[in-house]
Amino acid sequence: MIALLLLPFAQAFEVTVHNGHENWWDTTSPTFESASTNTPQERGWIDQAEQLFYAQSSLFWFNIIDADDNTASTHNDENEIEFTSFGSSGPGGTAARVFDDATGRIKECDVFMNTDIAWTGEAKSLNEHYTTLGYGQGGNPVATLVHELGHCAGFNHEGDVYNPLGNGQSHVHTNAGDVRGYVGVDLSAGLRYLYGTWSGVDELSASHWQWDHSGGGQADHKRVGMLDSGRTPMDPGTGLEPIFTMVRGQTYYPQVTLENAGSGTAALTLAYVLSTNDYITPYDTELARDSYLLANGAPFTAAANTGLVIPASVAPGIYHIGVRVDPDNSVSELREDNNAIYLFAVEVD
Repeated sequence: MIALLLLPFAQAFEVTVHNGHENWWDTTSPTFESASTNTPQERGWIDQAEQLFYAQSSLFWFNIIDADDNTASTHNDENEIEFTSFGSSGPGGTAARVFDDATGRIKECDVFMNTDIAWTGEAKSLNEHYTTLGYGQGGNPVATLVHELGHCAGFNHEGDVYNPLGNGQSHVHTNAGDVRGYVGVDLSAGLRYLYGTWSGVDELSASHWQWDHSGGGQADHKRVGMLDSGRTPMDPGTGLEPIFTMVRGQTYYPQVTLENAGSGTAALTLAYVLSTNDYITPYDTELARDSYLLANGAPFTAAANTGLVIPASVAPGIYHIGVRVDPDNSVSELREDNNAIYLFAVEVD
């Protein structure tokens, strides 16, 4: 069964407004300096965040270079990124300081990442995937840098959709222990609004997170779930990682969040697979496919249109349900490493 769905554009991104003017740069590639005191690992995280801004369909990106001095501070006409101790008086875990002129044009932005808290790197344990960390309490440094650089690009916190300017810790692609922050469709739409469109590019992806509610103006996210044969939400259990019970021969409808951060409406084919572990690959057992026609304005979370049935030949045990975007590799995308994700574990009876 193939379902076709065209999603309308729905603006949700929030451009920062100061003194009645929207914030913006008069260049599409502002230069930032990585502080000379940053460690090689910290510089690597900054490089990863920089590269993620190339995987979206606006004309805007960051040009991050090594600093030519030993100091990083505000009001010095330099855009800087520094990992540093905030001390007892520091403003939480991270901070982006944006300075503009009377017309809203951004003149300087500085990002400070607090080294007094635990940054865990890109790879995190399964439990950490699901644990919702409070804002500024450590976690994934690359996802946090995307959040802060989003402020530097001219955007405020956003609470209405799944997006990196909400809880950036849960705006990630996850396949086994590989947890990657990313720009996503909502911020990409905002960047196109301010800086123009990079025409003719495709960028499709999926996530096992979805919007939950707005908390203090920022989106809080939760894990996607599973619906039973009557399309009733199922119990995910009480563990940090959700696990659902599937009976062989019955029909189920997993949820997934889909995004099109490309320059125009795009066809997306989605394969649902059964895996013996949480690392989703082309070698996993395909259970069903759906097809969508996605606009590029907002994320889309929904249950599968085509029901999944576990074959009777599958032995009872613990498995994982995952998805593969563009499983036939028919679309040339800006990133190909975000097309396979696991959704959750299942116990097959």
